[in-house]
Amino acid sequence: MPVATLDTLVKPPDLGETTLILLDVEGHEYPALTGARRLLAAETKPIWMVEVSSTANLPLGVTNPHYTQTMQVFRDTGYNVLSTIGGVEELEWTQALRGMGNKGYENFVFCDPSDVARVTAAGPSS
Repeated sequence: MPVATLDTLVKPPDLGETTLILLDVEGHEYPALTGARRLLAAETKPIWMVEVSSTANLPLGVTNPHYTQTMQVFRDTGYNVLSTIGGVEELEWTQALRGMGNKGYENFVFCDPSDVARVTAAGPSS
């Protein structure tokens, strides 16, 4: 079966452009992100909306083995993390890295720090 990486499918945004990437791959976020290194390192960062859970959509008693690595990819490439549960709110990386399944956090927006206010204002209100 042919496979394509995100880097071959999506070009990094040009200065002044906004690119939104929706990633919902049921626990395969980290492997998908390994093919997005150019996008993640781009000077103008795409905005990512990603469903990543420590436990949801996995068999009972199983946790996502790549949850922390997935979150670290975004943290280590200079993104801020926002939760989209009950509105859009910025999280501290310590919260996001812990795994927020018990609080319902599994839908995240990752954006450049300069985009946080714009993303928060554009999101649904609680």
